[in-house]
Amino acid sequence: MNRSGVSYLRKQLDLGRNRWLGIAGVGSSLSVAVGIVLSPLLTVGAALGLVALGNALLYTSRLQRFWLKTLALLILGYVFLGRGFAHVGIPPLYLGELVLTLGLLAGLVGGGVGSFPHSPVPWLLVAFALHGASRTLPYIDAYQMDVFRDGVTWGYGLFALLVFAFLSRSQSVLSVPKLYGQLLPWLLFWLPFVILFQTVVGDYLPTLWGSTATLLDVEPPDIAVQLVGISSFLALGLHVLYRQKSDRAAWLKEWAWWVAWLLAALMVSSDQRTALLTIATGVGLVLVFRPMRIAKYGRAALLCSILIASLLLFNVEVNTGVHGNGRTVSAEQIITNIKAITGDTEGNEGNLDGSRQWRLDWWSYIIDYTFYGQYFWTGKGYGINLAEADGFQFDPTNRLRSPHNAYMTVLARSGVPGLALWVLLQSTFATSLIAAYFRARRSRQEMWARLDLWILSYWAAFMVSMSFEVSIESPHSAIPFWSLFGFGMAVLEAQRRRVV
Repeated sequence: MNRSGVSYLRKQLDLGRNRWLGIAGVGSSLSVAVGIVLSPLLTVGAALGLVALGNALLYTSRLQRFWLKTLALLILGYVFLGRGFAHVGIPPLYLGELVLTLGLLAGLVGGGVGSFPHSPVPWLLVAFALHGASRTLPYIDAYQMDVFRDGVTWGYGLFALLVFAFLSRSQSVLSVPKLYGQLLPWLLFWLPFVILFQTVVGDYLPTLWGSTATLLDVEPPDIAVQLVGISSFLALGLHVLYRQKSDRAAWLKEWAWWVAWLLAALMVSSDQRTALLTIATGVGLVLVFRPMRIAKYGRAALLCSILIASLLLFNVEVNTGVHGNGRTVSAEQIITNIKAITGDTEGNEGNLDGSRQWRLDWWSYIIDYTFYGQYFWTGKGYGINLAEADGFQFDPTNRLRSPHNAYMTVLARSGVPGLALWVLLQSTFATSLIAAYFRARRSRQEMWARLDLWILSYWAAFMVSMSFEVSIESPHSAIPFWSLFGFGMAVLEAQRRRVV
C-alpha cells in the first residue's frame, strides 16, 4: 500500500474514532442527566468513581504521590477548620471517605501496597482491622449505614497502611517534616486566633446543611494535640534542619512562635482538662528523653515561667471559654482542671466532677458485661448505639453513640480479644519508636532520633486525647492519627534500612 493509501486509512480511522467518541460522550451525558433525576447520590458517586479510575489508568506512576498530597490537604482542612470540615460532602460520601477510596484505587492500580517489612506493627494493624471487620459485617442488615459509621474505628486504619506503603515506595519520608516545618508558622498563629474567633462569634456561625457542625469548629482536644506536635518539633530542633542559614531573624521568629504557642496552650488548658493533660503528657515525654535539648530553649522556659507567675501574682482572668462554656483563662482555672483530673473537686467544681463520674460509671458498666459478662469474646458489635443500649444516653437527639474513650469503644464493640489487639498494636508501635530512638542515638544518627521522639510525643498526645473524647470514631481526629501512625511505620522502616 502506497503512502496515499496509508494516509487515507489513517484519516478514516481518526474519523471513526472521533465519531464513536462523540456518540459515547452524548450517551454518557444523557445517562448522567437521567441518573441525576432518578438517583442523584448514586450517579454523582459513580461519575466520581469513573473519573478517578480514568485518571488512575492514565497517571499510574504519579497517582500515589498525588494521593499523598491530597491527604496532606485533607489533614490541613481538619486541623484548620476542625469538625465542620469533616462534614463537607453528601452523606455518606464525605471528603475523608472519598480520599480513602482514591487511596485504595491508587494502591490497586499502582501494583498494591508492596511487601510488608519485618516489623510486627503493620501485621498487628491488619489483624486489628480484620477482627474489627468480623464484628462489623454481621450487623449490616440490622443497623445498615450505622455499621459503617461505627466501623471507621478500625476502617480508618487503612490510611496508616496506605501512608506507610506510598511513603516507603516513593522514598519521600523526609518530605513530611520538611512540609510540617514550612506550615508550622501558619498553624501557630492560627490556633490562638481560632480559639478567640470561636469564642466571640462561634454561636452565630451557620451550621452546614444536614449537620449540626459549623464550617469552623475546632475542638480544644484537637488543638492540644497539635500544640504538642508543634512544641516537640521546636524543642527537638527539627525546624533548624530546614531553616535557611541566612535567616538572621530566626531567633525573633522563634520567640514569636513560643509566645503564640503559650497563648494557645493557656487558652485550651483553662478551657478543658483533657487538653491540659494532653499537653502535659506530650511535652513531658520530650523532657524525659531529651532534658538537655529542652534546656537549650531556656528563653522559652523563662517566658513560660514569667507568664504563669504573672497569672498567679495578679490573678489575671480573661473570659475566653471555647464554644461559650463560660471558662476563663487564669491560673485558678488551670488548677481547677488539674484537681478535676485527680478527682480532688469540691464546691463549684462539682460540674467537672460530675462529668468525670458519668464516664467512670459507663466505663465500669462496659467492663462488667465484657470481662465478666456474656460479651467477653464478641462485644456488642459495630452499628448498635452504645449510649442507648447501655443506658447512658444524655443527648436528646441521640447523637452520642460511643463512650468517651477509645479503649472502651473497642472493648464494648469488639470484646476482650479486640481490646487485646488494640493494646498490643499501640504498645508495639510505641516500643518500636523508643527502641529505634536509642539505636539512632547509639549510631549518632541525630536526625532519626529526633524524628522518632517527635512521632512518639505526637502519638502520646493523640492517645491521651482519645482516652477522654470521641476521637477514634471521628474523621477530623482519626484520620490525622492514623496518618501519623503510617508515617511512623514508614520512618521505622526507612531508619532500619539506614541505621545498622
